[in-house]
Amino acid sequence: MENIKNLIPIGFLLPFLIIILIEILAVYVLGTFETSLNNQIVAIEETIKRKEEEVIKKLTDNESFVVFSQMVNIIEILKNRNLASVVIDKFNSLMPKFLMIEKFEFDNKKQEINFTANVSNLIDYVRFLSYLNNQLTFELKSITPPEISKESGTVSFSVIIKLKPDFYK
Repeated sequence: MENIKNLIPIGFLLPFLIIILIEILAVYVLGTFETSLNNQIVAIEETIKRKEEEVIKKLTDNESFVVFSQMVNIIEILKNRNLASVVIDKFNSLMPKFLMIEKFEFDNKKQEINFTANVSNLIDYVRFLSYLNNQLTFELKSITPPEISKESGTVSFSVIIKLKPDFYK
């Protein structure tokens, strides 16, 4: 024992032991603090879920709320239907007559129209491209390369256009 004290002086070893003990204590305290916080989070989440379920149950039990929400949904559907009919009418009036639309989609949130169309030949396709590029009521977002049908000779393609505010005037 006397030889160990001579080899490693106690004054040199004691600070390291104190630091190690402090680190062990800090890890233990932080670990218990973390589990305590996790338990509190779980308890709060359960309380929130329970209160949400109570509110939803009260709302679904309330017949007037159900009727009101159905009426709001119907009004929104009618607004969107009216907007879609305006967009379709305006779109039909702006498109050239030689264009044959196969598929039509309107995204109200993005204010975009996506359609697939056919024209009878490549000359009409080029005329349609120049028409799209010169339009002020919408902006050409993307167009797929033309595909020429071997049987009929028609040119098929898809187009996405973004509507500008001038479109609705």
